[in-house]
Amino acid sequence: MLSCPFQVHKRYIHTESGLPLTVKYVGPLPPLSDHNSDVGASGPTWIGVEWDDPKRGKHSGIFQNHQVFHTRVPGAASFLKFKPAKRTNSANDDALHQTEILNAGKGFFQAVYQRYIDSRLKGDYSTIQKAVDDANGSDLSSAVEKVVLGSSNGQIVVEMPNLDKIVRKLRKGVDDAQADDCSSGMSIKELGLEGQWVYGVEEEGGVASMAVEGQGMRWQTLRGKLNNVHTLNLSRNLLPSWLELAEICLELPNLRVLVVNFSRMEHLQKPLKDSLPQRLETAFAKIEGLHICHSLLTWIDARLLSSAFPALRVLDLAGNPLLDERLSVIARLPSEFDDLQRLQSLDLSDCGMNKWQEIIDILAETPGLQALNISSNSLSSIDLPTSLPKLPALDTIVMNEAMIRDWQSIDNLQILFGSSLRTLKFSLAEELSLANSRISMPPHTGRFQGTLEDRVYLISKLPALETLNGTRITPNERKDAERFYLAKAAGLGIVGDDMPGWGRLKELRRVHGGSKDGPSTTFATTTLKSKMIDIVVECPELGVEPFTLSLLPTAPLKLLKTKIARQLGVPINSRFGLSVREAGSKDAHEMAVEDRTNLSNLGLKEGDVVVAKVL
Repeated sequence: MLSCPFQVHKRYIHTESGLPLTVKYVGPLPPLSDHNSDVGASGPTWIGVEWDDPKRGKHSGIFQNHQVFHTRVPGAASFLKFKPAKRTNSANDDALHQTEILNAGKGFFQAVYQRYIDSRLKGDYSTIQKAVDDANGSDLSSAVEKVVLGSSNGQIVVEMPNLDKIVRKLRKGVDDAQADDCSSGMSIKELGLEGQWVYGVEEEGGVASMAVEGQGMRWQTLRGKLNNVHTLNLSRNLLPSWLELAEICLELPNLRVLVVNFSRMEHLQKPLKDSLPQRLETAFAKIEGLHICHSLLTWIDARLLSSAFPALRVLDLAGNPLLDERLSVIARLPSEFDDLQRLQSLDLSDCGMNKWQEIIDILAETPGLQALNISSNSLSSIDLPTSLPKLPALDTIVMNEAMIRDWQSIDNLQILFGSSLRTLKFSLAEELSLANSRISMPPHTGRFQGTLEDRVYLISKLPALETLNGTRITPNERKDAERFYLAKAAGLGIVGDDMPGWGRLKELRRVHGGSKDGPSTTFATTTLKSKMIDIVVECPELGVEPFTLSLLPTAPLKLLKTKIARQLGVPINSRFGLSVREAGSKDAHEMAVEDRTNLSNLGLKEGDVVVAKVL
């Protein structure tokens, strides 16, 4: 059996596909046992791997019904046949070229040097979209480099103008350091090494790496010169454990923000602080923000790793779908195992959570929390727990793409956090929004409608709210919203003060002088409803009957288009051609204006007809 240089639990890049994986097994297939030891010793060597992308997998570590190794994600494993690398003589020396089936990646200083300093920036780095052209002293002041954000899964590309200036400045700093042994370090404050496949600090030996031929070890001159770095992005890395990450952070004594999205570090078995050698105990001591999205992390991992982050204030765990699997054992962990007491901001968006009690359990562990993001989860309701623990006084809640279906949930939110909640971002998941677009029922029996009335009800139900979906709530808007809410209740014959789904009725009736029998005449004519205009919409090409939409004159054209799309049952981002004609007129004129234009500025008024054509 061939000797294999790849190690179990280490992470590599698959040379052919360029995709990351973790080695879980090295040996013969089937694994050696007493009855097949002779066959296995002379047979080929196989590498059992778990791919970061489960779609690349073929099984769960099973060979001929035998569990060879276990995977973190079912179906993410496969076996690769090991073949030794070819050796060729280069012009300078015997060099092992990158013909190994797996690639070890880069050391930290090598990645920094190549990313920021090396004048021969090459196009094989995943975050580099163009090379800096420095031939003949070209003027690069106008060059703009496009960089893929590490946490966007390749979906968001931003421009980095004048990157060449940063490169030249860093290169000068290294040259000065080499010449003068400068100890003051370089001025760079943010390192973006996402997608550079960093595995640790030191260079690997015996396995092909991404070292650039002919560079030697110049990047080692950076050691001790990065004292000013306060933000490090190592997303999409080959770090096998928190130990290797601690080694890197120790080289950055003033690091404050650490981003390691799309990582695959091993689950912790005990508090991280107890797992680190003494020389690394302070590696994470000053870090205030930790972003580790889409990394198969659990809440237990978060608690255990926080023991080494005493200054942690911001924790981003978005996209960790296994987060709720181990919540049931939270009570078994003593509080001294974690240091989340002073955490101020927590992102749990897209974590596959579907029970409000799971949120309550986490909030009970974070008493100092001020901001919570629970967007894109499967929470269908906000329920009051039978035994209410002491909860943090949340100032900000983000619930975008929410699956919440009833107004009683908002009343419960007010009971839990109403006195402290100042900022709320809330939107329905698209499938709910489209499904509810044609529903017109009162809040106590119906669902969110995705209309302006949703904002009115949210403002009325949450008395301390100051900002809703990024827009400040003015005193006049609050007054109008609360009066409209009371008028709506009176119009529906809501007499009692404790009707489910109609929170704060008693309080608002007392504040605004309304009665249980009907709205006060002092405000009945100043509600938002009284200010709305009715617009008739026709769409002859789809063969639908004309319908009426009610909007405020100050509403933007974009809102009108959205409401039309929902009423027609087409995607809300559909493009429309719109023309307008006055009531009773046959002449129409086309609207070709920006979506931000208010309806009043378009001259739309009560009874006007809008003819819509889907482009």
